[in-house]
Amino acid sequence: MKRSMIACLLCLLSFHVIGCDKVKTVFGGDVALVKHGILEFDKSLTIGQAFDNYKYFKNTKWELITTNNGKKVVQVTGSFDASANGSYFQNVFVKYQFQINQDKTFELLWCGYGAHKNDGSKIEPLQTADLSMCLEELKFIYNNKDDYRYSHYNISLNSPAIQEPETPETPQKPEPVRPVIPPIPPIPPMPPMPPMPVK
Repeated sequence: MKRSMIACLLCLLSFHVIGCDKVKTVFGGDVALVKHGILEFDKSLTIGQAFDNYKYFKNTKWELITTNNGKKVVQVTGSFDASANGSYFQNVFVKYQFQINQDKTFELLWCGYGAHKNDGSKIEPLQTADLSMCLEELKFIYNNKDDYRYSHYNISLNSPAIQEPETPETPQKPEPVRPVIPPIPPIPPMPPMPPMPVK
């Protein structure tokens, strides 16, 4: 009886849904597939071990995202504490997304970084990513090196190194086109006037 209750409780805990029905935090299924997965460049750790034990993350969050057309993506977010020493940011975070394939394999889909600023605003990650750079950054996480925060992204936690996208400048009005007027030829000098007769 006790064993069946414990098994039932573990089953309930493994599929905890938060927020809307599109994002789920789960400990089984597709999230477990990625967390227990091994990448070619380092077979000594699982992806979950690398992220969950990275000493520079203050926390990690694993989510299963289902897109509108049914594609499943596992997203892991790692947060750095950036609030110390008068930093411009409360925290800086990095997100990695792994696409779940129909044959129950997965592949790296995207990575990006963002930040929560001290004024409460948020800088969202760019939606484009160089996957070779993402893999290089993963090596810092796997090797538990703090260089990760300062490498390609040039994130300095004590200065505003993450820049918000610049607002485009308002286009300047073009100068009006002035018609080219040919120069007026000089007026020839007037001939001298004949002397006026005196009366």
